[in-house]
Amino acid sequence: MTAHLWVDLERHTHFLSFPSMGLLASTLFWSRMGLNAFADQDSDAACSRGVKRGNLKSAKAANHEPELVAPDSQGQGVDPVIRLRDIIATG
Repeated sequence: MTAHLWVDLERHTHFLSFPSMGLLASTLFWSRMGLNAFADQDSDAACSRGVKRGNLKSAKAANHEPELVAPDSQGQGVDPVIRLRDIIATG
């Protein structure tokens, strides 16, 4: 099943400022990019590259990727993509 938002977000970017539209757009992107499979494998680099570069299998690191995926003092990366994945996983 293909999901659509039925809104031209390139022409009407202000719609993304509504939390419901932002959530729908981001979950649709996550689904279309197939990021769940990589998140389930704890592939931080692939998730980060999928969101930031649009290419999960890119050999080139996303901007600031080494610093963002490196664990902080609590053993977690500071990359917002990875942090969101961790929050969702823990409920």
